[in-house]
Amino acid sequence: DWSSDVCSSDLMKGKTKSPAKASHTRDRTEFMQQALARATQDGVAVAVKDLGLQESQIYAWRIKARAACQ
Repeated sequence: DWSSDVCSSDLMKGKTKSPAKASHTRDRTEFMQQALARATQDGVAVAVKDLGLQESQIYAWRIKARAACQ
């Protein structure tokens, strides 16, 4: 399972944020993690339909998460 390799703190590495933006970024990062976990568990097609995303977004987040861990 690749999702165990996701380095959540590294997804937005190197970006400084105001407190309000930091909260939004944290929420977005959590959403990304949950969406990726859902795609792994239920399949990409099911996850994107339920979450209102495009398949390409899941694949892009997956690439970004893997790159952050290397």
